[in-house]
Amino acid sequence: MLIISNEIDKNLLHSLNTDSNFDYIKGYYIDRINKTGVLSELKSNADIFKQFEFESNITRDICKGCNTKISLAKTKVLVSTGHHQLHENIIKDNKFVFYNQKLKVHHFKWNADLIRKIKLRDGQPSTPETKLFLNYYNSNNQRMNILDPAFSFKEGWHTSEDKMRWSSSRSIIQFPDKGCKRVFFKIEGMPESIKKEEQILSIKVDSIHYSDIILNKEVEVKINKKNIKKIEMSSNISFVPQLLGINDDQRELSFIIKDFKFMKQDR
Repeated sequence: MLIISNEIDKNLLHSLNTDSNFDYIKGYYIDRINKTGVLSELKSNADIFKQFEFESNITRDICKGCNTKISLAKTKVLVSTGHHQLHENIIKDNKFVFYNQKLKVHHFKWNADLIRKIKLRDGQPSTPETKLFLNYYNSNNQRMNILDPAFSFKEGWHTSEDKMRWSSSRSIIQFPDKGCKRVFFKIEGMPESIKKEEQILSIKVDSIHYSDIILNKEVEVKINKKNIKKIEMSSNISFVPQLLGINDDQRELSFIIKDFKFMKQDR
C-alpha cells in the first residue's frame, strides 16, 4: 500500500492540472514499520500511521532497490514500469520540467502479510531485492533492527555504494529512541572540476546551527552532545550527472558521507 504525503498543497495539485510551468513531481519512498521493528499485523480499525510510526528506508538500504517515485504527472509524461522514473525512451531527450520539491510516498508494505505472501511461494524470494530483505530479516531474529546505522539516513540520501553514500543538497540523519551522544563521519564535496563556486556545507543539530564547512577536501566531523535526535545538512550547490553529459544518472548529487558511526545514548 502506498500513500502520497498528506502534506500536498491543494494549490500544487491545481497547478499540475492547469498551465503550470512544471510537468511532473518527483517523490521518494518512506518505508513505514512498527517502532519495535517487528513486521506486525495491519489493523483495519486503527490509524495506519500510528501503527507503523517508524520511518525507514528498507527499499533503499536493505533491498538496494529504487526508492524514487514519479508521484504525480501530466498525461503527456511517459513513466517507467512501477513509476520510479521517466520512461527510458524520453530520458535522453527529456524536455519535461519537474517540480522543485519532492513528495514523501509512505510505503506500508512492511507488515505481517508480506511474510505470509513469501511463505505462499514456498519461502522463495521472487526478486533479488526480496532475497536481500529475507537475508537481513532472518539474520536479525525476524525483525528490522531500528538501531542499525543504515536506518538513520532519512530524507535526501541515496543508496549506499561501497561504504559511502551520496546526498542531495539537503538531507537528514535521524536517530531512534533516546537518540545518541556521539556521532562521527567524513564528508567529501563535489568534484572540483564541475564546481562553479566554493561549496559550503551547513550542519544543524536538533534544529540549532552547529557548523559551516568549506568542502574543498575530505573533512572529518565529530559531534559530541547528549541526546542527539536529528542532524540536518545542506549544501549551496549540487549537480545532476545526466544534465552535465557525464552519464545517465538522474539523481541530484551534492556531497558524500563516509565512515558513519554513532554511540547510542545511555538509558
